[in-house]
Amino acid sequence: SRSAAGRKVSTKYSAMAMSRASRKKFIDSAIAFIQHHRLDGLDLDWEYPANRGGAPEDKENFVYLVKELREAFRPYGWMLTAAVAAGKSTIDTAYDIDDLANSLDFLHIMAYDYHGKWDRRTGHNAPLYSREDEPEEEKMLNVASTLKVYLDEGAPPEKLVLGLGFYGRTFNLADPQENGIAATTLTTALAGPYTKEEGFMGYNEICEKQTTEKGLWTLVWQKTHQVPYMIRDNMWIGYDDPISVSLKVAYAQKLGLGGVMAWAIDTDDFQGVCSDTRMKYPLLRAINKALTANMNERPSETPRPTKPSLDDDDFDDRFDDSNTLDSREHESGRPSRVGGRGGSAVATPTVTVLLALLLTSLAAR
Repeated sequence: SRSAAGRKVSTKYSAMAMSRASRKKFIDSAIAFIQHHRLDGLDLDWEYPANRGGAPEDKENFVYLVKELREAFRPYGWMLTAAVAAGKSTIDTAYDIDDLANSLDFLHIMAYDYHGKWDRRTGHNAPLYSREDEPEEEKMLNVASTLKVYLDEGAPPEKLVLGLGFYGRTFNLADPQENGIAATTLTTALAGPYTKEEGFMGYNEICEKQTTEKGLWTLVWQKTHQVPYMIRDNMWIGYDDPISVSLKVAYAQKLGLGGVMAWAIDTDDFQGVCSDTRMKYPLLRAINKALTANMNERPSETPRPTKPSLDDDDFDDRFDDSNTLDSREHESGRPSRVGGRGGSAVATPTVTVLLALLLTSLAAR
């Protein structure tokens, strides 16, 4: 399917959704585009209704747009999905979740960018859980809390697709000795050699640094967030790796979600430069492995997962308990300074095998 728009066009989306006539013009053009390119549907990426220069009535107009698209797509059997925000304040102002879920096939939750250099202190891009020492207003900035909001607002779990970030957020520390979570940072931040965006690095760039600068970076597993970060001098990077991605996939399965998606596969290690065996797509492989390992499980009450036993050579040693600092020990003795972009992969029992075959095929290329 085709994704329409993105984070910089909220005002254009707002103008288009304002009236039935302008919505019809968009819908007609979408139908023509899908037919011309022989696609199977449309993903709406409005970031975000009633935000970033949008109008207060965007929330209602978005529902109208989705309902009218659904009716127009019905004769063709096309899929209709939407990329939706992770932050509760944005969710509350932007979406009527129950009405949207009635017309959408899936809601693709962009569960990343919870923290970044804009915070002026370190924080992970996509924590799975909150920490007890976080301020109340920040305890919602994690995957588990985001999913709870959508479920509590009436979204059917089978229509929710959890977004996984194949990248990390970078920071420059104000004081290299203050290098835990919520440490004060500068306005500048490290950029990747290929993506060249300050404050952002693809996983391929991150794991390449771990390989080419081995021994220079300290790798830390944050046990409460269930995610890794790494430090070198005043450089700090919070990211997802095969282990944390696997934990999120397992969490999505326990909740009975419709699947997972990735932003974006071009920042996975698609050349295999980080593996001694040149194995490509380690994050896609981790998703594949987690899905197939649990494909026969049924949704149940979700315990907090522990670090799984994963045996792929490219990341086994990286987080072996013998060479990884425990985050509580690593961050002890420091002052406490505790202070939202992909294709979907449906993980229902009927199609999980097809997903596994697809990901295996991609990873083998």
